[in-house]
Amino acid sequence: MAKQWNKKRIGIIGGGQLARMLQEAAHPWAVDLHFLDPQADAPVSGLSKQFVQGDWQSADAIEAFGSTMDVVGLEFEAISLEGLERLEAKGIACYPGSKVLSIIQDKGKQKQFLEENGLPTAPFHLLKEGSSVPDVPCVVKLRKGGYDGYGVKVYKEAPKVEQWPPFSGELLIEELAAIDREISVMVARFPDGSSRYWVPTEMVFHEEANMLAFQLCPARISGEQAQKAQELAAEAAEKLGLIGLLAVEFFLLKDGELWINEMAPRPHNSGHQTIEASYTSQFEQYVRILLGLAPGATKNSGASALVNLLGAPNAHGKPDYSALGGLFKEEGCYVHLYGKTEVKPYRKMGHICLLSDDIKGLEQKAKEISTKVKVTAGK
Repeated sequence: MAKQWNKKRIGIIGGGQLARMLQEAAHPWAVDLHFLDPQADAPVSGLSKQFVQGDWQSADAIEAFGSTMDVVGLEFEAISLEGLERLEAKGIACYPGSKVLSIIQDKGKQKQFLEENGLPTAPFHLLKEGSSVPDVPCVVKLRKGGYDGYGVKVYKEAPKVEQWPPFSGELLIEELAAIDREISVMVARFPDGSSRYWVPTEMVFHEEANMLAFQLCPARISGEQAQKAQELAAEAAEKLGLIGLLAVEFFLLKDGELWINEMAPRPHNSGHQTIEASYTSQFEQYVRILLGLAPGATKNSGASALVNLLGAPNAHGKPDYSALGGLFKEEGCYVHLYGKTEVKPYRKMGHICLLSDDIKGLEQKAKEISTKVKVTAGK
């Protein structure tokens, strides 16, 4: 007899803010997810009854954790690939699986996958440490280990010898794109091969930190461009053979063409607005996939803006949320704090979602909040 859906043991590798929001999505169904994270005070630790402290880069820790689960998911890519492979060898479903992760963990392999499958992306080449300096404007990325602006360097002019290399490790070199704007599409792909996707969001980046400052949804692009982006994202998920969530980030070029920039096989910052602004959030959809439930509708319930609540430039220590008090006076403003015990410069400490029918007003309010509201350090 098959196990009841609400009795399945679901393990999530990672215990950060994405894990916390996954547990919040599962809570209305009285489902307790299980989490593995190396930090005893990880954001999900105070919310989950089933939190295990353990190293996600240890194959032994992942195997020990996942071996008691019916299904294993993740909220973070930089985990032990061998650990997932061991679980799959035992017949435990992993969404996404090790084959997907082996591509995603290496930005060079991501690019090769896109090229081999006819999916549009920036012209690129791969360099090993010690290779010669590129002689054209370019974007340089660490193939492994980069995150939230770390491991990415933009050269608007050809880099000079004294500026090279910008990082230690194997590098991905991309042609500098003539970008009009950046958008993202979230796709959910189910075990039966069916897909659901949300409307594209438009991302605006913090120039100094090179990370998302705020986003607008729906993206201010044509209907034809939106449809094309959704189709490309769904095609990428299908060709990866992915089951779970896939965030596909695009460059919309000044000539109207779309290039896939990067992909992430998990809940993603660019999908956070779906909690308030969609019929089914990215987090609920992932829980549905892991539990074996039917897809939820991904229609937008209205326009939204999302702002990351970042640590102030010089903030180090215990977070002080005093500056956020005024946000609770704003109509259609939803505040999410991640429960992190330490604030650092530009660290994501939470986000807010703004709802309104006035997209211009949303943009102005998002700019104002992203500029003025920061999480400081208290005593």
